[in-house]
Amino acid sequence: MARIKDRDIFDKKFRIVAGIILGPSILGQNTKYMETFFPDWGMGLLDTTANFGAACYIFITAIKLDPTMLLRAGKISWIISLPSFTIPFLYSLISDFLIQKKIPGFIYREEKGLLRISYGLSITFFISIADAMEERSLRTTELGQISMSSAMIMEMSRLCIPEESSLGGAIIEKTEAIVMNIFQPLFFVLIGYHTDIKLLSNIDGYGLLILFIFGCHLAKMIATVSASYLVGVKLRNALLLGFIMNFKGVIDFSFYSRWLASGIIGLIRATTAYVAAYCPMGKGGYPATRRPHRQLFAGTDWLVDQRMYTILVLSNFILTSVHSNILDIFYNPQTRLTESPSSQKRFRNLQSASVSRPLRLLTCIHSEDNVRCIISLLEASNPNAISPIHAYIVHTIELVGGMVPRLTPYNTNWRRYRSYTSSNHIMQAFSNYSKNSRGPVSIRPFTLVAPYKTMHNILCNLGEDKKLNIIIVPFMCDDIEANIIVPYSLVREFNTQLQVNSPCTVAILVDRGLNRRRINLGKFSYNVLVIFIGGDDDREALQVATRMSGNPDVSITLMRIYLKNEEIYEIEDKLDESLIKEFKEKNEKNKNVVLREAIVSNSTDLINLIGSLDGNYEIIIVGKKQIKLNLMKEMQDWIDYPELGVIGDMIASSNSHDCKMSVLVVQHSLFFI
Repeated sequence: MARIKDRDIFDKKFRIVAGIILGPSILGQNTKYMETFFPDWGMGLLDTTANFGAACYIFITAIKLDPTMLLRAGKISWIISLPSFTIPFLYSLISDFLIQKKIPGFIYREEKGLLRISYGLSITFFISIADAMEERSLRTTELGQISMSSAMIMEMSRLCIPEESSLGGAIIEKTEAIVMNIFQPLFFVLIGYHTDIKLLSNIDGYGLLILFIFGCHLAKMIATVSASYLVGVKLRNALLLGFIMNFKGVIDFSFYSRWLASGIIGLIRATTAYVAAYCPMGKGGYPATRRPHRQLFAGTDWLVDQRMYTILVLSNFILTSVHSNILDIFYNPQTRLTESPSSQKRFRNLQSASVSRPLRLLTCIHSEDNVRCIISLLEASNPNAISPIHAYIVHTIELVGGMVPRLTPYNTNWRRYRSYTSSNHIMQAFSNYSKNSRGPVSIRPFTLVAPYKTMHNILCNLGEDKKLNIIIVPFMCDDIEANIIVPYSLVREFNTQLQVNSPCTVAILVDRGLNRRRINLGKFSYNVLVIFIGGDDDREALQVATRMSGNPDVSITLMRIYLKNEEIYEIEDKLDESLIKEFKEKNEKNKNVVLREAIVSNSTDLINLIGSLDGNYEIIIVGKKQIKLNLMKEMQDWIDYPELGVIGDMIASSNSHDCKMSVLVVQHSLFFI
């Protein structure tokens, strides 16, 4: 429900309601009010301004579209999109035709009206879906991406400026604020203003029309759900996808306004007697509730057009509101779109990973400053023939001026990467490392362009699909220099969301100097300190060190800290002792491994112990949460960076400017344990 609370209260639904209140439905029944606030001479200008704003909104959104999305769309999107359009279109076409034969002029009045109305009620516009997904921060979820790509396929003929166009970016930068904050709200207010509810006092013919509109929604719903379920989408997600494909937005309401203005829609032809009975005449011989565009139809068809327009707006407004609320309540972004094979739920952490299998990891690179520290960590992790490293390198880029997030394999031959110079440098550095590392390291490069706020959804799905053991992400704060254009707070929130939602272990690397260290693989050395108190996270941290201990160029100090009068956790203690014993046995003859022990009585002792650490270590590895640290509960309110845990925060927040010790904070997966 958090997504509902975060959304702006003045969204489209409330703007339309505001327009209905301001218009002839409620306040506009007072003639003096209408003449004072909405005089005839001003409504033409207001209508023109609103329609211009809607056109600008559509143009700006079209600039944001990524045409290559069609090429990347998977078979699921194609299978869903085709019946999602054709079934409701055929239903609308046949229903229109049958009704029209019995009641001529019931729905449309010109020869092409049949096709135009059937198309308008059956199509799902990409802009409507993308806008709805952006409002709910769902663009990076599987459901959001599949719905946007399906809608894009329906609009294959739409022309748009490629997202990488500098002209498109400049247009968005200069005009988006005024269009989104002034013109677009005005458009929706006027949609409500032109919706005249009191015209529905006579219910003749309404039932059949409402049933027809509802049938179009139901046909699209059934087609989408059936197609989705047939390609393996979970039934719950298939139902939600059916609701999403029925969302209506700016273009849909623009269609209704154009139909009204062009006179192609109508329930029945109005008679002079009906006009006289239901519409008191105002100045100039026109009904007192007129709007300027109605003058085109004065005395003949304008009234019934307005009635059908009102029904179209209200029906789709209500149905879209219901559909969106269902989505807000029942969709969980962490649920996968399709059923995951049970084998994918194995090897979700380092402790369960076999030493004879490849270490599968993913690391995010926010800027070129992150490259050296990540390469140093990979080299220290002992890639070897028995257990090579398969590294997915993802260059993360904030989505600016675009609608569609994308995760694409990096290819130096693609034109799109020419605008991402840093991607070329980053991937070239990792490619060079892969060729010169002491053991086999395979690099699988990707570029991820998405909002940092929801970027974690894409990476979590990738982590599950690729059966990753660990995700490593850099830490950002004001004390760490990094050439990155997004606010550090966004990166920190991204890291936190990964910790909460990742299907595998997550490690946050606080770099205190590794990026300034020249990497010489021929003379590589790495001095590591592991702090172990106990618990799942500390065991994962120790497992990182266990792998490193096989590298002859890495020196490891394991500091085990005992707490006086600590609580007894029988199962946890057994797991801790088992892993410590395994580590000792493996490194019994390893001169590069040293074991130390310390006893602390309270939080002050622990703080002093951590503060006494010398600077001989390149990196300190620690778990985020220690299960036995009840004595440090009072310190939770003191920490600056909760995502690092108490001890990680103590080291990372050191006030000493001479502190060059980096920190790797490890957290086990909260899923599939």
